[in-house]
Amino acid sequence: MPGPPKIVGHDGNHAVGQWGSIVVAVWRYVAVADAAKRVQRVFKAAQEDGVPAGHIGVIEPECEVPGSDVRAVFERMMKDTRRGMDGAALVLEGGGFAASTARAVITGLTLVARPPVPIKTYAEVTPAADWLIPYLVQHGAQLGPAKELIEFVARLRETIPRRAQPARVAPVTGQS
Repeated sequence: MPGPPKIVGHDGNHAVGQWGSIVVAVWRYVAVADAAKRVQRVFKAAQEDGVPAGHIGVIEPECEVPGSDVRAVFERMMKDTRRGMDGAALVLEGGGFAASTARAVITGLTLVARPPVPIKTYAEVTPAADWLIPYLVQHGAQLGPAKELIEFVARLRETIPRRAQPARVAPVTGQS
């Protein structure tokens, strides 16, 4: 069985950790290039064991669209890790039109780009874990139950401080 899950790093915007051969990244507010490079380093380390490796990226509803510098890091990571990554699940949380559209766009892009490994999109962590773990186990990884991965994602979330919500000001009405 894999070693204990470990939290590798976190800041006010993200957290990254490793659960067996799965690298987990949680993005809360803003994705920055240095944090994306941290995810890349953790993923390279996960591949060194030679077991099937995977990735779960959780993008919380408050997270801004990443800039071109962050996208470049992830594009480079995909190119560098094609031989070592066996599957990825992207969790774009949130409801409504914007989140649904983002999931549909990513699904469409993966169909067109035909990446060498399956990349699936989800709205929640549970179905992502329920797909990725059996998929990696089928390819030779030794991983625990999905419940443990889901609990680890929750622990990662706790390391990212919540920002104070701005006060809501009631609109001024009835002025003459």
